[in-house]
Amino acid sequence: MINVAIPARMASSRLPGKMLMDICGKPAIQHTWERVMSYNDGMNVVILTDHQDIYDAATKFGAKVHMTPEDCANGSHRCQWALMNGMFQDGPIINVQGDSVLLNPDLLDLICHRMTDPLCDYKSIHTLIRQIDNEEEVLTPDLAKVVLDAYHHYALWFSRSPIPYYRGPWSNDLNQHCYYGHIGVYAWMPEVLMDINFIPNAVYNLSRPHYEDLEMVEWVQQGKPVRCHSVHSTVKVYPELNTAQDLETITNIMEGDDLPLIMRHA
Repeated sequence: MINVAIPARMASSRLPGKMLMDICGKPAIQHTWERVMSYNDGMNVVILTDHQDIYDAATKFGAKVHMTPEDCANGSHRCQWALMNGMFQDGPIINVQGDSVLLNPDLLDLICHRMTDPLCDYKSIHTLIRQIDNEEEVLTPDLAKVVLDAYHHYALWFSRSPIPYYRGPWSNDLNQHCYYGHIGVYAWMPEVLMDINFIPNAVYNLSRPHYEDLEMVEWVQQGKPVRCHSVHSTVKVYPELNTAQDLETITNIMEGDDLPLIMRHA
């Protein structure tokens, strides 16, 4: 059985209350849940939240939802807590961010196939990446970049900065560059998730807000192997809901006609 966790918090530094913001007649978290269910409604899909209003909304639209402690460091920590408290069935656990209101089901298809492949490295953390094709995304701190090893695509480092550093003059021909952006979908086998340490106040922890503020950095620092799976350029990756501008952009996309049928709101 594949488990899909959708962590959802009400607090957000850039867009407070975003999980329950109305988008085309539905709360944002419902769109994310429906995207996951449209891929495979036979999976064990669980919304994890620390806020009663999100819990009530999820219950109303028919989702399986559990309350988690407020002091969980991040969504992955909520997944670990849920695992420890028996909320998942046997099998891989996939973490989809609650603000992925335009989640392309093709991304789930990719990660699910990787996690059920007999040749899968079950001792690693798995995540998705895509090649960046424009300078704006390379430079923005809103998109985490990743540097990979040359042979098996294990992450060497994640950063909001443009890594690797490019010393030459910039060219608009991205074929001359090698930049990868991170997509916020993670997957673990249960024993791998249980082995991650969540120590929010540790001195070495560069996932703190004043540093990178990326939980993937914490995993690399702990020596955990993070296997990155590259999404083909033909698979559309849509923006997440992080800012007021994102809300406007996402609404316009949903109201347009360029979404695949499986992703259109009813």
